[in-house]
Amino acid sequence: MKKVLSLLLVFAMLLSLCACGKEEPQPTDPANETQSTTNGTEAENDSTEAATTGTTEAATQAPTEAPTEAPTQAPVTNTPAACSHNWKAATCTAPKTCTKCGATEGSAAGHSWKAATCTAPKTCSKCNVTEGAVTGHTYKNGACTGCGAAEPAAKVDGDWFLEGINNSGVEYEKMNLTLGDGSAEITIAYFGKISYDSQEMLDAILTDGYYNGSYYYDVVQYNGVYYSSAMYGMQAEGTYTVSGNTITAKLTNYYGMSGNLVLSKTSESTLSFVSVDEDLFDETIREVLTNGHTFTKKG
Repeated sequence: MKKVLSLLLVFAMLLSLCACGKEEPQPTDPANETQSTTNGTEAENDSTEAATTGTTEAATQAPTEAPTEAPTQAPVTNTPAACSHNWKAATCTAPKTCTKCGATEGSAAGHSWKAATCTAPKTCSKCNVTEGAVTGHTYKNGACTGCGAAEPAAKVDGDWFLEGINNSGVEYEKMNLTLGDGSAEITIAYFGKISYDSQEMLDAILTDGYYNGSYYYDVVQYNGVYYSSAMYGMQAEGTYTVSGNTITAKLTNYYGMSGNLVLSKTSESTLSFVSVDEDLFDETIREVLTNGHTFTKKG
């Protein structure tokens, strides 16, 4: 019984000690609570400002360090996509070529030459490029032997002159041929060889002229021989045509005899004899013409 009472007493004392250690809560004043909150906010602001100021000052006072260079990067290579070629066929001067990227393949096809002609130079049959010069016409019998083109008519208008002697040497002849506007006229003057017995007689003839018993005639000299002027003459007229370099004059003399005189233009200043009809001129004229003499253009 005494032990129980002792335990109760000890327990009571412990409770009393616990109650003494606790303070009774005080009633809260709203004004004090607001002031406390304000003071706490100000303190927090001051703390934040101090922290900001400290950070700014620390950043300002911190030593500046040299910037570190960024490491060099290797260049990036972009590999283009492979071209799906669109090939243009090779030409005479260029190989097969892609119209998209310009790539080439193979070699140029080369020209295919067509030989030069009378009127066109050597020509490529594929691209029509030319090289060299035309061959020119070669005429025979009034036509080109290469292409068959007609030989153009020679220009023969003007006055032509021929002189010569017949085989006997007795007569000297001067021929004047006029061609123009399709008309032809030939005048032939005969000169007879004169005879004299002395130099004195020749001097007189050269001074006064040659007297044939009726008329005095002028004297001309040809190849060292003296001839009297026009003892008689011949005239014929008509028309002419030109084929290439061949001139055909259709003439009628004053006796009413007709025939052709055919000449060939051998240069810009000469007409060579080809043929003459017997009915047109007498033998002496034909001899002069056939002796290889040529008409020479006047002027």
